[in-house]
Amino acid sequence: MSFSENHYNIELNLDLNYINCSATALIREYLARKGLRNTLEVFDEENSVNNSANISSRSKLIEFLKIQNIYEKNKTLKNPFKTVLELLLSFHSAKLSKQNSGPQSKVEEMGSKKSSIEKSVLSQKFKSDLKIDDTEEGELNEGDEKRIISKKNEEKEKKKLIIDKKSQLSDSLKFNKNKIDSENGFESKSEISEAKNTKDEKPFNFQNYLTNPGSKKNYSSDSNLNDRESSSEFSIKKIDFETAQNLRKLLFGNIVQSFNDEWKIQTLKFCDFAKLKFGIVQKKGGPCGVLAAIQSYTLLELIFGNNDETSKDLNLIFNVGKKDRSKALAKGISKLLWKCGANYEAVVASPTSKAHFPSNGKYRTDGFTETLNLIKFNNYQNLEEYLCKNVELLFEQENNYGCIALLYSAIFSRKIDRIINDMDDANNKLMGTHGYCSMEMVNLLIHGRAVSNVFNDKMMLDQLELKGPDKRNDIGLLSLFEHYKSCEVGSYYKTPKYPIWIVCSESHFSVLFSLKKEILNDWKAESKFDLYYYDGLARQSEQIKLTIMSQTIHEKKPSFFDEIYKNKKADKEKELIPPLELVIRTKWKNASIDWNSTDPIL
Repeated sequence: MSFSENHYNIELNLDLNYINCSATALIREYLARKGLRNTLEVFDEENSVNNSANISSRSKLIEFLKIQNIYEKNKTLKNPFKTVLELLLSFHSAKLSKQNSGPQSKVEEMGSKKSSIEKSVLSQKFKSDLKIDDTEEGELNEGDEKRIISKKNEEKEKKKLIIDKKSQLSDSLKFNKNKIDSENGFESKSEISEAKNTKDEKPFNFQNYLTNPGSKKNYSSDSNLNDRESSSEFSIKKIDFETAQNLRKLLFGNIVQSFNDEWKIQTLKFCDFAKLKFGIVQKKGGPCGVLAAIQSYTLLELIFGNNDETSKDLNLIFNVGKKDRSKALAKGISKLLWKCGANYEAVVASPTSKAHFPSNGKYRTDGFTETLNLIKFNNYQNLEEYLCKNVELLFEQENNYGCIALLYSAIFSRKIDRIINDMDDANNKLMGTHGYCSMEMVNLLIHGRAVSNVFNDKMMLDQLELKGPDKRNDIGLLSLFEHYKSCEVGSYYKTPKYPIWIVCSESHFSVLFSLKKEILNDWKAESKFDLYYYDGLARQSEQIKLTIMSQTIHEKKPSFFDEIYKNKKADKEKELIPPLELVIRTKWKNASIDWNSTDPIL
C-alpha cells in the first residue's frame, strides 16, 4: 500500500505477522548485541509466544529482511553499526532526508550519525558476557539462550510472579497456560479473555520460509488455531526430552531412528476424483495402516453419521463437499482418540514453531516431535468441537506431518506405559520393518488398545499370554493371512458394529465397506449385497463396487470327493484369483464376487 504525504511516497507493508516477527527479531538482536541481558530475559518472558524463534542468527535476519546489500556496505564503514535496528533506522532516515532535501550520500554517511552518548553505551554494555563478535554472524542459539537465562535473584523472582499472572496465550491455541497440575504436569486453563481481539490472519511458517524462500503458503499449526469458548476444558503440556525419548523407543525400539520421508510427507489430504472424494490419498508406502484406520472412521461418519440410517444420498457420500468431508474427518479423529483414551480422555499432539528442547547425545531432533504441545481433553464434546475447527490446520495441510500427528495423538491418548502393557512382548515396537505399520499400531487405532493379535480375547501359549481384542468395535478387520492359515481373525473383528473393514493384504492396509448395516445381522440382506473398496495408495481413479452373493446360507455341504475336485480346480486358477476375493471369503465363505465391469486387482 502506498500514499503521498509531504510530496513523497511512503510504502507500507501491511502484513502484520511479517511486521511482528521482524520487530521481535530486531529487538532481540539489538538487546543481545548491546549486552542488555536482564532486559532481554524479561522481554522473552513477556513475549512468550516467540514468532521469531526460527530467526536465530543475524544472517537469517538479514536474509529475511532482504537487506544484504546494505549490510555488506555497513561492514566497509569506518564505524559500522553494531545492530541491524540501528542500521535500518540510519538508512531509512537518510533515504527520507534525500527525498526531502535532495541528493545525499547513502550508507557512507550513516556512520557519522551516531552520537557520543550511543558510543559510550556501546563501550560499557559490550563488556557483558553476551557479546556477539562483530566479524562473525552471531547466533542466538541454545547456548546463548542458556547464558541469557542466568541464576535469578530474589528481585527477579518477584518480577516473575507478576509476569506469571498475565495471560500467556499462544497465537495458535488461544489457551491460557498459567496453572500447573502437580500430579501430571499439565497446565490448566483459567481464562482466555485476551483471545477475543486476536486477528484471524495466519502467520506464515518462518521455518519453511527460511528453507524455502518466497513461499508463504504453508503455515505452522500453532499460528492460527481457532478461539475456544470460555467454558471449554483442556490442559496443555509441552513435550519434554524424557517423553520424546520414550516415544521414540516405543515406535522404533531405540532413540536414534526416526520417521522416514514417506511418513513425513503424508498428510490427511482427500482425493478429488468423482465418486472418490471421501478417500484419503496415500503418497507413498508405509503409513497405510494409520490412513486405513482414519479412513474407516471418516466413512463411518459420512455413511451413518449421528444415526444408523442407511438411506442417505449416495452423492453426499461419494462426492462429498470439502467442508463436509473435513467435518467427518474431525469427528472420525475424535472417535478414534476418545477410544484410545478409554472413553474418558484424549490428547491432541499439536506442533508449534519452537523446539522445547535441543538434540542431546544420540537423540537427534526431527523438526517436529520436539515442538509438540500435548493438549488434553476430558470432555468429548470439547474435543470434537476443537478438532472440527482445527482439523485442516492440524492434519490436512501440506508439510505439517499430519499423519504422524494423528499417530502421536493416539499414542498419548492411550499413554506409553499402557501401550507397552498391551503388547504380548514389552520389547515390541509399533513401527514394523521398512517403515510399515505393525499389527499393534493398527489395533491401537481400531480397538484403542495396542494388542498384538486379531483373535478374540486371550490365549495362552506355554507360559506366554497372547492378547487380542476383548470386544466388538465400530470398525472391523479382515486379513489375507487368515486365508493362508497364518492367523485367525476373531468374530469381534469379522462382525463389527458397522459394515466397515480394514483389509490387511500382505504388508498393506486398505478399506472395504458397505452402505447397509443390516448385512451384519440379517441373513436375507447378507445373501446379496454390495461392497465398496478403496485403496489410497493404488492411485485409484474410479469407484470399485463389488457385488457379493453369499452361499453360506442354506448351502449344501459338499462331499469329500467334491472338495478334492474343487481344490484341484482351484489350484489351476489360484494365480488368477484376486487377493481381495480371498480376503472377502474369509468372512463369506465360497461367496461369488462380481467386479461389475471393473478390472480385478491382481
